[in-house]
Amino acid sequence: YGVLPGPGSACAECTAGEYQTPQRTCAACDSSSTSTPRATACQCKAGFTPGASNGFLCSPCAAGKYKAAIGGAACTPCASGTSSNQAATKCTCGPGLDGSGLFCTPCAAGTYKSVTGNATCLSCPPGTTSFPNATRFTDCFCGRGFGRVGAGACFPC
Repeated sequence: YGVLPGPGSACAECTAGEYQTPQRTCAACDSSSTSTPRATACQCKAGFTPGASNGFLCSPCAAGKYKAAIGGAACTPCASGTSSNQAATKCTCGPGLDGSGLFCTPCAAGTYKSVTGNATCLSCPPGTTSFPNATRFTDCFCGRGFGRVGAGACFPC
């Protein structure tokens, strides 16, 4: 509870996004933090971690790191093959990695992905396949029993 300013100085619950100060007033959390109703402190939002230098304010996660939940945890480095921007709440999958699930997984044989992002891998054209983790359309090659002239379509031998 905090004391609302003004005539009568009534007590009221601090709302979400506010915290109770030592003077028993409600104050707003800054833009990098939040709170639940009746909180006595703000917590860092997802994508932010307690600042090392100031100890109170939250700092954005650096590029290449993320933090998915509210709280005082440190930012976590992105896994190999993934990346993130500053203040990220998740990492994005690099080329050759499928991002359609909860985690990045290598593109399966017969598929490829050439862009960074959480999209699914694309299928190679009919009659072609690829090795796992393919990153380009040109990684698709004619399957066993098929041939190709130049960059043309595959045909049965």
